[in-house]
Amino acid sequence: MKLRFVLTLSFLLLSPRGALAIPGPTSLITADVSPGCSFTTQLDPIEIIGNTPGTYIIGDLGYTCNFQGPEAILTISSSGGTVLVNPADTGSGVQYKVKWGLSPFVTLTAAGPGLAETEFGVNPSGPPLTEVKGAVSIQYSSPLTVAGTYSDTIVFTISP
Repeated sequence: MKLRFVLTLSFLLLSPRGALAIPGPTSLITADVSPGCSFTTQLDPIEIIGNTPGTYIIGDLGYTCNFQGPEAILTISSSGGTVLVNPADTGSGVQYKVKWGLSPFVTLTAAGPGLAETEFGVNPSGPPLTEVKGAVSIQYSSPLTVAGTYSDTIVFTISP
């Protein structure tokens, strides 16, 4: 009986079914996606507002982010410092305020020579790719008095 046990054990060690497996190399496969946001709606390149003081909705602006959390920032910049300027008017132009979504109207703060900006919005606490959308409004209270076109350029960016 003792001999039989040894023979059976030897048979298992030599059999392909009973062979001991020696671990080989392993590889963990991963893929990274950087956090990012993109606009889902955009304003027209030229928005015409009324020539009397008041509040004007110039369109809806929306974005989504591929992550969950409050790291997304919508920045609105103005090349003219939120001042409507008319080349025919030698005055200082007409100051205006801007609003996005439910935020209050703000005058953009100086970010450099002739540049003003402010930040709005965060990514909602919902799942990734949830759209955040709001109306963009412009408000001014001083009259436009000189014939010609008053204008300023505003730029929207979303980060990260």
